Amino acid sequence: MLLASVDNVKIVGEACTAREAIDAALKLTPDIVLMDIGLPDQSGIDATREIKHQLPATAIIGLSIHEDKEHLAEMMEAGASSYIPKRIAPDELVTAIQAAVGNLYYPQRVELPV
Repeated sequence: MLLASVDNVKIVGEACTAREAIDAALKLTPDIVLMDIGLPDQSGIDATREIKHQLPATAIIGLSIHEDKEHLAEMMEAGASSYIPKRIAPDELVTAIQAAVGNLYYPQRVELPV
């Protein structure tokens, strides 16, 4: 609901599993994918890697309950443009989405790997 009300954001698909996310991304070729790293069938990190391999221009924002360096590093190595915690404020999520294409975005509370 939050994203449906944001100017210049059009939701073109939703998925509940990594496989559904990969298939939807390949079919819909979105500019941005908001990817949960904890999915029931496979890691969102692996799904990100597969999507970026086939759609390198698609920006992927990793979304997770984990706020540690290891998860952040894995998601970035897989090709994500951003990595944000699920507890992020709604306006910061919107900022991350708007910044995703062509930019890297990290909330200040997420510690970047060295």
